[in-house]
Amino acid sequence: MTGDKERGPLHTLIFWSSARLRLLAHYDPVWDEWIALSRRGVAEFETPSGLVVHAKSVHWAHWGGDARLDEAGRTTWLAGPRRASVVGGDFNSLWPD
Repeated sequence: MTGDKERGPLHTLIFWSSARLRLLAHYDPVWDEWIALSRRGVAEFETPSGLVVHAKSVHWAHWGGDARLDEAGRTTWLAGPRRASVVGGDFNSLWPD
């Protein structure tokens, strides 16, 4: 399940200050369906100091924890000791899931 077509394009929307961050890439599945699932909705920015920051906007499945866990697994590549990343959006992770 990609979720791209079922939930619409808004979950790939990211706002940023162009005075502080320079956009390097935005992997938007609306324009390119051949983007790997893990990179869909990811934007890469560069700070004035040269640090690359990855941002991902998500809208995870509301119907069950297993579907959300699967989508979270595709996001783990963003984490790392030498990587700056921000993941935000609608995680649909209400109790008791």
